[in-house]
Amino acid sequence: TWSPHINDQNWVDFGFQYQPIAFLESTSRTLQSRNQALSNVFFGYNRKFGSDLILQLKGSKDDEVLYRAIDATNIKIEKVGIPSVALGARYDLIRTSNMSYALHAIYRIHLAFQNDYFTAKMGKGYQGSFLVEQRFSKFSINAEAFYGTDTFPVQSIDFTSTNLGVNFGVVYSFK
Repeated sequence: TWSPHINDQNWVDFGFQYQPIAFLESTSRTLQSRNQALSNVFFGYNRKFGSDLILQLKGSKDDEVLYRAIDATNIKIEKVGIPSVALGARYDLIRTSNMSYALHAIYRIHLAFQNDYFTAKMGKGYQGSFLVEQRFSKFSINAEAFYGTDTFPVQSIDFTSTNLGVNFGVVYSFK
């Protein structure tokens, strides 16, 4: 059977990632958000160089957790969907016909957004991860242990968070 991006040099994919656990730390207080479910939907272009290196350009809508002050002693945690574009590189450490074990690095630009409570300018983020992927004929499923940091210029402050967690994803590849 044909497996995504084994023999192709270029391909487009569409995917969904689910992050059931995240440890979020901001510059002004620590949030341990073990019960927060974050997700993102992405559309990407991929280019393979040699047999092990893949460069990626992705557009996505990422869930992020921000907080806002209710009063002097209380905060409210908000889940915000933020549009982002990302440039990534993936290096396959071990690859068989339908399994891959890879290192994955991403640089993200978070686009400006506004909702009922937040107004933000463009931000940025970095993420490094170890990826395990199982491929089928047109799609793949993956699990990714990651560490990353993101900065969002929200209103008058820069909200910076550090994330450590696990992603689970499904990706559909187009030839």
